[in-house]
Amino acid sequence: MVKMIRIDDRLLHGQVMVSWIKYLRIQGILIVSDSVASDEMKKMAVTVAKPADIRLFIKNVEEGIAAMEKLNGFSYDSLVIVENVADARRLVENCPCLKGITVNMGGQKMAEGRRRLADLVCLSEQDIEDLRQIEAAGAKVEVRKLSSETPKKLSDIV
Repeated sequence: MVKMIRIDDRLLHGQVMVSWIKYLRIQGILIVSDSVASDEMKKMAVTVAKPADIRLFIKNVEEGIAAMEKLNGFSYDSLVIVENVADARRLVENCPCLKGITVNMGGQKMAEGRRRLADLVCLSEQDIEDLRQIEAAGAKVEVRKLSSETPKKLSDIV
């Protein structure tokens, strides 16, 4: 079962491995990223970073959409990680099994056209609109980098 979608441009790193995997009791991770799926070096980097006892799947966005129903039906709990808000929106809007899922806004670095809205969260106006559309599609958007933090709603930071 898919427990959560995390939006984090760093993908698989210490906060995910130490905080979220334990908190959600995750046994599988699906990274949905066109850039990682098409780059052998990036694939190798995330594969090396994952804990030994965690299953890891890497798909591009279209493959991730196609695989979501199957992943959601697995007997173990999974975390889906995407690099950006647009990819999370595509997943939520195209995968009915994700209705009601929590979409965790974890980290987006500063870039042109973005502004800092929370610690580690820099978003553009398009990102904010995409998050609103994710909520409109039936998912719950929360903002927090660690599982031990109190989640904030999108409306709390915008």
